[in-house]
Amino acid sequence: YATVSIRTLSTYPATEYFQIIRALKISDSKICDAYWANILKSLNSNDEEKKNLRFLRHCHRYMHFNNNLGGTYRFIPLERRLSQLAMELIENDVSGRLPSKFARLAAFVLAYGHTPFGWKKFPNVVLSKIISMSSQFSTIDCFLLSRGVYIALELRFRNMIPSLLGMQLTTIDSVLTDCIGRHLESKYLSIFDLNTIVRTLGYRKSLKNKTIYQEALSRYNQLDYSELNSRLIREMAYNFNISNCIVPSAMEAMFTYIETNQKYVIGETVEKVLSCAYNLGYMPQSEAVLNNAAFILKRDFENMSGLSIVQACLALCYYKSMPEDLIDKVFCVKFIQRIEEEIHVCYSKATYPERVLNLIMKLNRTVCLDYPEANVPWFQQNYLEAQLSKKHKNRSKFGDDVKNLLNAVLSDDSFFSCNHITPYGYQIDFVIHFDKNRKPIPAPAETTILDRITKFAILLLRLDSFCENDLTAL
Repeated sequence: YATVSIRTLSTYPATEYFQIIRALKISDSKICDAYWANILKSLNSNDEEKKNLRFLRHCHRYMHFNNNLGGTYRFIPLERRLSQLAMELIENDVSGRLPSKFARLAAFVLAYGHTPFGWKKFPNVVLSKIISMSSQFSTIDCFLLSRGVYIALELRFRNMIPSLLGMQLTTIDSVLTDCIGRHLESKYLSIFDLNTIVRTLGYRKSLKNKTIYQEALSRYNQLDYSELNSRLIREMAYNFNISNCIVPSAMEAMFTYIETNQKYVIGETVEKVLSCAYNLGYMPQSEAVLNNAAFILKRDFENMSGLSIVQACLALCYYKSMPEDLIDKVFCVKFIQRIEEEIHVCYSKATYPERVLNLIMKLNRTVCLDYPEANVPWFQQNYLEAQLSKKHKNRSKFGDDVKNLLNAVLSDDSFFSCNHITPYGYQIDFVIHFDKNRKPIPAPAETTILDRITKFAILLLRLDSFCENDLTAL
């Protein structure tokens, strides 16, 4: 991207240039500003943009672009102009009376505001039309409205929700619940529609705690997966990760698709499925599909992002299916340099580098312990010590309760140690030492007697260590 001159930006068609800056995921705000400034100039000088709602494509792209950058980048003049155009049509044009058109217009207004009293509420006309059209909204309409509300809460009302807005949110939640309930009653619900419904509910934390969310997830058990494709698979994997719920039949359908369509499935799709299964602790029924997945990763290695490769390899290690030649491709100077280059140009400097480096540390540790025959050295000690030094040592109430219980049972706090760190950086909450007669003993200072003692580790799991499935549905 460094070879693209900002002054020549206007020579690029908007669609093609948007694909470039979105794919690069760069952090250079000058290039981003130049693109969106050109879009704003086009909106102000070209009346054609207003005809047939052509400007909505810019709304759509801006919302996706803004989301990809985690809300860290905004171009306020464009937001204001697009919101103005959308409100004019909502109030005065026939498109404001058509549910599918209105949902697209309203989503942007809800998300970015720039309307009278936008600091404390959504426009009344938008809310009244949401209510009046509630029985006509499609699944995608519900999704657009839900995403608009989600962006608003993230960007504009993260710290406080005004009372007027709170009442409006309750009304919108009620409309979305009724619409989704109506669609869930259909016998002919497609995978795409169900993915859209689950994504819609996932945007609203208040709806994730209601029974309709579990009802939507349970519908994955009733779907016909003959229409499955890579895009639907990526959406399903995303939904299961976000919901922290597992649907075995759907997981197996995704793995079966990979096994059957090995020639056509790309590595990024395989990574999404592997990471989803790894995060949820799902074990595929066929071991062969893991070999297929490893083959695809090696085939597409040069075309995948470094983060995706590391995440996929971590999952393969979990399943004991990491081939040695893939280990060699990851743990080499060339790949490490590739990661460094990605970090240098990444768009999210606040989170992306640490996320990648932490995953590389975990992969290095896993390969050292589970694949010693690969002779991969442990080169993460300095990084690990730096991370541990930043971690708070305050124990939770749960941890205090367990410590008090151990004190009562063992009668001596020297018989167990707290916050133990293993040589490869695993953090153990409590460790108890027993002699050969299985009696607790103080932690020995000498390592020479380790073969004569037994160590028990106690790990305190958080609630998010478990799936959130409805237990009655398992």
